[in-house]
Formats: sequence, C-alpha cells, structure tokens
Amino acid sequence: MAILTQIHQVVAAHPVLTPLFGGVAGGEETVFLLSVAAAHGYLDIRLVAVGCYVGILVADTIWYSVGKTRVFDWLIRRKGVSQTYRLL
Repeated sequence: MAILTQIHQVVAAHPVLTPLFGGVAGGEETVFLLSVAAAHGYLDIRLVAVGCYVGILVADTIWYSVGKTRVFDWLIRRKGVSQTYRLL
C-alpha cells in the first residue's frame, strides 16, 4: 500500500504532467488507467483528455521521425533487432 500512496501523491501533485507523460511513455493502457482515475474523481477529465492527446501525439511524432531517419536503418542492421524485425 505504501507504493500506491506514493503514486497517488505524485499524481495529485502533478495533474497536468501525469497524463502527458502517461501518453508518451505508457500509451493506451496508461490512458485507460488515467481515465478510470478521472472517473473516480482523482483527476480532472479535461486534463486527462488533453494531456493524453498531446502525449500520444508527441510519441507518434517521435516514432515517425525515427522511421524517416537513418536511425531506423542503423537499428535494422543490428543483429538482435533485425531478427526480431523479420519475425514481425
């Protein structure tokens, strides 16, 4: 329970940054959990909606940029990455 209390304190102290970071780092699962927290009154639903939207937009832009640069080609040449990429 101590970890849950610490998470609650961080989320309560940073209601704008939590959805933004959750959208960038966590993706859809984090958006769902933050939406549940907003439904129970822990967060403002408007902050969650805007923060997660911007966070996911930033994450998608970063991954798109990685795919359009030479970083992707460099990653594909790596042995472990290329084997996994072929499986996909």
